[in-house]
Amino acid sequence: HTEEDVEGKDATCTENGLTNGSKCSVCNSVLSEQEIIPAGHIHENDENVCDRCGYIKAESWILVTDVNDLKIGDKIVIVASGSDFALSTNQKDNNRGAAAVSKINNTVTFGSDVQVITLMAGANANTWAFNVGNGYLYAASSSANHLKTESTLSANSSWEIEISTSDVATIKSTGTYTRNWMRYNSSSSLFACYEST
Repeated sequence: HTEEDVEGKDATCTENGLTNGSKCSVCNSVLSEQEIIPAGHIHENDENVCDRCGYIKAESWILVTDVNDLKIGDKIVIVASGSDFALSTNQKDNNRGAAAVSKINNTVTFGSDVQVITLMAGANANTWAFNVGNGYLYAASSSANHLKTESTLSANSSWEIEISTSDVATIKSTGTYTRNWMRYNSSSSLFACYEST
């Protein structure tokens, strides 16, 4: 063999690396190198985000079956009852995108593209506001099926939540716009506001 140096590669959080080594320049046989075991994710600053590579753990959340279990400051996700999609972080011009989730019984597992919402008190009595980090989700029209984000809390971003005996929630804006029922549209794979539940 005619020995030639080969530069190794660092291990990532999940993939093996290789030490510097050598190979034969004639037949390409590996003459020396050692495998480096993956280092694994590091979660010193946030238990859900790797400090080294930015990987976000999939989260697993439980179905809320009683509105009385909700309180201000809770973190929630809005998941379609009949589909494996949740409200996504993608705020489009007139609606919200849908992100795939995995459902097993009353548990849903999802990735970083699902919108985690902080529940707040709505502007009207006995209503909720859905804080998405840069504002509040609101029903935005009486003539179109718009679901947008506004920076200031209003009656249109104040929502009533009811949960049926079959554990399906209905969400209705209490503002002036008549297209005020938040729904998942399976044919367009988006979340928007409609005239009926």
